[in-house]
Amino acid sequence: MDSKKGSSLKQRKHNKYRLLVGILFLSITIGSSIGFVYADQDIHGLLSRWFDNKGSESILTIEQAIMTEKDRQKMRLKEELQLELKRSEDDLISFTEQERMNRINELKEYTDHLIANLHIDNEAEKQQMSEKLLFIMNEAINEMEKTIPKKEEMSPKEPDENKEAEKDEKDKSEGETNQEENGANESEDVEQK
Repeated sequence: MDSKKGSSLKQRKHNKYRLLVGILFLSITIGSSIGFVYADQDIHGLLSRWFDNKGSESILTIEQAIMTEKDRQKMRLKEELQLELKRSEDDLISFTEQERMNRINELKEYTDHLIANLHIDNEAEKQQMSEKLLFIMNEAINEMEKTIPKKEEMSPKEPDENKEAEKDEKDKSEGETNQEENGANESEDVEQK
């Protein structure tokens, strides 16, 4: 029995030992959890206070830095804007002058082309003018002829006498012509014989 008692005593000691280790482990676990909770609450409180204290100071510092930088960048932007406006104005003036010269040169070239191909055909006008002048000249001649009396009107004979005289002259000239023809015919006959 002693051995039973010895073994049960060992078991009890062993069980007590297990129980003690379990309690110790449980205590450490609970204690460490409670410690973390307190540490977490302390860090959170500490951070809250620090953020509250430093937050407004940091925000103020950041706002001042932003305002200072904003003013500096606005000045820089104004300067660059003025420079860009000046460059743009110079570029526009240069472009305007170049375009003006190009347009003037194009207009001169076109005018030179028109002058080179310029040919006025006034033959029709010359012909028309010549016809008008000829008509005017003929009219003037007719008017002049009307102012000068004809040969018949200049002689003091009566008109009937003029006709008879003309008739006599005509007959005479016809007679002479007939005689000449007869003489020519006779001479031809003689030559043929």
